[in-house]
Amino acid sequence: MRIALKLAYLGTEYYGYQIQHGVPTIEGKLLKALKETGALKNLSKARYSAAGRTEGCSCPRSGDSL
Repeated sequence: MRIALKLAYLGTEYYGYQIQHGVPTIEGKLLKALKETGALKNLSKARYSAAGRTEGCSCPRSGDSL
């Protein structure tokens, strides 16, 4: 089973969408929240995929899948 997530966010406090070490990113916050709530237990088994680019801006609509 695959799950699609539709996201919208204000990205002004982040350094883009995709995870970068040492700086906050949208993807980093999303994955942390999914793990903390128990919605995501194992990232590699979930076959997580995403595409996005924000670099300090916001996104009215984005999509990820698990």
